[in-house]
Amino acid sequence: GRAYGPKRLRRQCGALAFFGRGTQNVHWGGSMRLTIQNKLLLPSLTALVILILCSTLLVASMIASRLEENFRQELDVSNSILLKGVNNAAVNYKDSVRAMAATARLRSLANILSGGRAGADPADLAEAAQLAQGVLEGFAKMYASFPVVNIAGPDGLVVAGSNKEAIGKVNIGKRAYFHDSMQGETVISEPLMSMDIHDKAMVVSTPLLNAAGKPAGVLYAILPCRDVVASTIEGVRIGKTGYAYIVDNGGLMLAHPDAKLIQEFDAKKVEWGRQVLASPQGTLRYTTSTGVDRLLNFRLDPESGWIAVTCLDISEINETTAHIRNAALGIMLAGAAIVGLIIFLVTRPIIRDLLQCVACAKAIAEGDLDRQLTITR
Repeated sequence: GRAYGPKRLRRQCGALAFFGRGTQNVHWGGSMRLTIQNKLLLPSLTALVILILCSTLLVASMIASRLEENFRQELDVSNSILLKGVNNAAVNYKDSVRAMAATARLRSLANILSGGRAGADPADLAEAAQLAQGVLEGFAKMYASFPVVNIAGPDGLVVAGSNKEAIGKVNIGKRAYFHDSMQGETVISEPLMSMDIHDKAMVVSTPLLNAAGKPAGVLYAILPCRDVVASTIEGVRIGKTGYAYIVDNGGLMLAHPDAKLIQEFDAKKVEWGRQVLASPQGTLRYTTSTGVDRLLNFRLDPESGWIAVTCLDISEINETTAHIRNAALGIMLAGAAIVGLIIFLVTRPIIRDLLQCVACAKAIAEGDLDRQLTITR
């Protein structure tokens, strides 16, 4: 509605042209377009990327926490199943040895031994020992878990057994399991290197009762550690890195996938091991001597005195979390790229028309009053 003279129109258009000059001095085409687009795109995309990163890290943290809880539950369930297997194995071992000792054909040897070897008639003792010898050899063939089954008298000297080389030569009188069984208990010893089978083994022992029901000697069977592994922890797998093992209530390793650790590893010598031994059950995180972060669950079996342990490397949790985090981050960044493209496509025609206005204003400011501008928006 207002009329402008040529000079005033040139001044107004010159001001618009100066505004449009922005950050470029010579070229009015592409550099101006990129500058304006960057001013529109960069703040929006920066805010969006920051939001995506914060959201991804928060989600990853929540996922890691949830995954650890799930793995804790999996370890707990696996340990509960393992403990039942450990308990059943210990009960079966003890019941088998008790059944051997209760065999009637061993009673005559028990009655003779109850009076002491010195007072026994040598002929009667030899006859009873010979009868027992055949019985014990049959047990060694019948029970695959016990390759050696022997009987020791009240002084600890072996008087009969499937291992004939031990008769009259091996004395177990100083062994803790011998003393416990002479007190009427059926026990499973800690791991030891057995000279009978030349391998790591445990001993399952029980009293050999006479007619009066009193311990007259000890029947003991050699239990190879590999059999304990096969009947309890073999095949137990948790995730990619998880496995199971067994320690006794004194901390000594009884069964482990790595046979080298059996009898050699003592849990009392490490802090996490002392924590395991101090409680009947629980879950804890710890770092191994090699720097591996690990999560474990443990339970004590009252029947055997063994502690069943299931464990898992924390790296497996972190690996799963990282995979989910990276996938989510990739999807969100792809979304940000799509949003940036949409902003670019929406602003491009606006910027093109704005630059036409700037170019027209520059021409008018320079004296070209016949310049025409056609904008339909």
